[in-house]
Amino acid sequence: MAKGEFVMKKVIKTIFSFCCVIFIVTACDKNSRIVFPMENGEIIKIKFDNDQGYEMTQSVPINFLKDSKIIAEANFINQVQYETYEKVIIKSELTNIIHDVTNEKMSYIILNYNKSNYYAIVKILNSNYSLFIRNAESDIILKECIERIKL
Repeated sequence: MAKGEFVMKKVIKTIFSFCCVIFIVTACDKNSRIVFPMENGEIIKIKFDNDQGYEMTQSVPINFLKDSKIIAEANFINQVQYETYEKVIIKSELTNIIHDVTNEKMSYIILNYNKSNYYAIVKILNSNYSLFIRNAESDIILKECIERIKL
């Protein structure tokens, strides 16, 4: 075998090994990355953990799915809409706040309104927008969806 042939085989093996590593790393990443451009020019980037059959659609209105079944829906709301929800729903006597959580990128409230409907409002910190999630069957479903969101 000529020296040039040996070098070429080594280069091909190295490139093939590199491609296999890249494929394995990307195939094991169970997160979808979604970019939402807002009306004011702001860009909201969400990483969603798709593990265990969960999905988040990439267009508004956003659907959260579990095993291809819609389990909740969401829209972005601006600061004025957030303040309205805060006055009308969050501070209502008909509201039972179930979870109130804050971390470094967002804060969220999961609530039950009028003993029938479950909602969540995810306030994206350092943003003019929040995520209003509705139509979930329980607070557990909402919490599971929210905890899969990384901003």
